[in-house]
Amino acid sequence: MDQNKMSEFIKKLRKEKNITQQELADMIPVDRSVVSKWERGEAQPPVDKIILLSNIFNVSIDEMISGERVTKENQKEQKEDLSNFLIKQESKYKKAKRFAIITSIIALLILVAFLSYYFIQTFNTEKVYKVYGTNNNYTIKDGILMVTRENTYFKIGGINDDIYEIILIYKKDGHADELYKGSSDSILVDFNEYDGLVNNSNINNIKDNLYIVINGEDLRILFFYYLNLIMLI
Repeated sequence: MDQNKMSEFIKKLRKEKNITQQELADMIPVDRSVVSKWERGEAQPPVDKIILLSNIFNVSIDEMISGERVTKENQKEQKEDLSNFLIKQESKYKKAKRFAIITSIIALLILVAFLSYYFIQTFNTEKVYKVYGTNNNYTIKDGILMVTRENTYFKIGGINDDIYEIILIYKKDGHADELYKGSSDSILVDFNEYDGLVNNSNINNIKDNLYIVINGEDLRILFFYYLNLIMLI
């Protein structure tokens, strides 16, 4: 695929349609400067935008990628361009996915290491629980509950490998109290702040009464004992 040919093709198609860069940007939508970079060959449209451009200009995706309209002479070449483009996109996707997984693992390990060090240095005994939860649409995969003699901390990371706006609810005796509302990636709740509402002295009380609400759907949280941290000094 020739990026310069694609950029010239986008510019040519836009002028044939008799629309400005701003008007094209509004159709996609992107900032006008993005369209300008595409037409100057300084940037390549991502796959989703290539599909949109093909629909806007009523040309095939093969033609958008090759940067020219299909003819009997270039039909085979266009198919090869499309094949090479898809191979490159698959490679980029795999690299991005691998990078995201490695980054998530490193971030989780750093978090666990930091919290473990903090609690080991502060208290004699700490217990760590892995947090899970699932319903028809959402799954919690990497949550952590850490219980010490003094405090109880609750951490939720990504849900379905994504970040959601969530509500942490504590339900007991027919009452539902909101403990937290915000990003699932940043939630780190110290239940000690809710003394009188959450019974920190009984871990089962916490385990049996916590729920996550995502887009109005309740997701029951399950806790599995992970390890016991014992301070040796």
